[in-house]
Amino acid sequence: TGSELEKLLRWHQIPKKEMGKSRSDKLMKWKQIVDNEMDLPPRCNRWCSEDEAELDELKEHLQLSTSRRRCTIDRMMMPTSVVLSHMNFDELQSLENHVRQEKRKRMNDNV
Repeated sequence: TGSELEKLLRWHQIPKKEMGKSRSDKLMKWKQIVDNEMDLPPRCNRWCSEDEAELDELKEHLQLSTSRRRCTIDRMMMPTSVVLSHMNFDELQSLENHVRQEKRKRMNDNV
């Protein structure tokens, strides 16, 4: 398929703009790779201690609690329809149960 061809081309570090838009363009690009006997994609550099140190430095700057708090605030500020569209089934079910309980509570308060 087109998406599988795109994955193969990306694996060979072909920029997206050079892949072409159609499946036939991508297939032609793949044929060029095969014809040039480029069976394996370029090698990646191994993860080293410098990479690990850089990762540790990045982790120090990231505070998960702050990120979660910011995410919660952002969610609260979004319109309800947008929030609902991003909720998974379990979250929607939980919200539905909460709304039902709140309705019952308010009905009982008004009686």
